[in-house]
Amino acid sequence: MAKELLTRDQEFAAQKPAVPGNCVEYIYIPPRGFMAARLVKKGQAIRIISVLGAQCADMVMWDADNFDNVLNCCMSMLLNKKWNGWQKGDTIYSKHCEPLAVFGADTTGGTHAALGPFCNEPYWRKLTGIAGCPNCRDNLVAAMAKYSFRAEDLDWSSCISLFMSVTYEADGTITENIPSTTPGNFVDFVAERDVIVAVSNCPEERRDKSQCEYDPTPLQIVIFDPDDEYQAELRTSMGR
Repeated sequence: MAKELLTRDQEFAAQKPAVPGNCVEYIYIPPRGFMAARLVKKGQAIRIISVLGAQCADMVMWDADNFDNVLNCCMSMLLNKKWNGWQKGDTIYSKHCEPLAVFGADTTGGTHAALGPFCNEPYWRKLTGIAGCPNCRDNLVAAMAKYSFRAEDLDWSSCISLFMSVTYEADGTITENIPSTTPGNFVDFVAERDVIVAVSNCPEERRDKSQCEYDPTPLQIVIFDPDDEYQAELRTSMGR
């Protein structure tokens, strides 16, 4: 079984999906794993791909020149006047209301949960009664290790959960649905300034309605320089 998993990982890691522009780097994230923080320069795009579908990814983004200027889901929702249905050209903002990146191409219909927090060890311990469960908070700390981040350095409203399907019900409850993503679905973010990006491939698999159907699957990341056509379409979407 271990050999089969390794072979699968190696095959997926060797894939080089095409992008509309010049590739800067391909990064493979195995199930339950993470992407060590990467610099995405102003104008570059980062594409997050759900390799097999039905998988969520937690992403945090920082201003590369000021880690206090971190992605804030509350400000992003308020300034975009939406909590879902993200579209090309929508901006994600920092807690200081400064633009960090914009949504680019997206094959998911804009289904991403801007809830803010990330799953964490105390959450899983409370939910399951089991200590030490894998979680996105620990993954993100590991992703930011070269910047000496601790769990306390992660802002609780800084995480956008990509591909996560959440419904706000009329009675006030929140329903988390199994992602509708299919193999190869992706979302792009185009940097509005130099940013640091960390991604956790969510290891969530220990509750009644698992986001990944109890079987976490891989992600593929591509950082690229968008071509002229891509940039022109994005400017049109942004009204520039």
